[in-house]
Amino acid sequence: MEEVSVEEILAKPAIKIDGQRSRFARFQACQPSRVTYNNHEYDAVLSNISQRGAKLLCDAAPKMNSNIVIRTDANQSVAAAVKWCSRRIIGVEFHRFLSLTELADWIAAD
Repeated sequence: MEEVSVEEILAKPAIKIDGQRSRFARFQACQPSRVTYNNHEYDAVLSNISQRGAKLLCDAAPKMNSNIVIRTDANQSVAAAVKWCSRRIIGVEFHRFLSLTELADWIAAD
């Protein structure tokens, strides 16, 4: 097995020949979370996360492009926009990129 550097894995995705951009590296998680949507809080489970977004299993049913806040504890939260929904699963894009330190904290909290 060939060793790969962390910087290479987390590097900004390149634009492919067809004009699409590769996704950022995603990391599996199974972390209880809270989602704030329309001034209400809902239970959620963070399923995976990258520097740019996440997938959650959530009791809320937010509309596309709605703004939400994801919180795992009092010290960790991030604002995001809903990009897709399928039943109780939502995909979000963060309003800002997570730093590598923040991403590590979200993953380590799992």
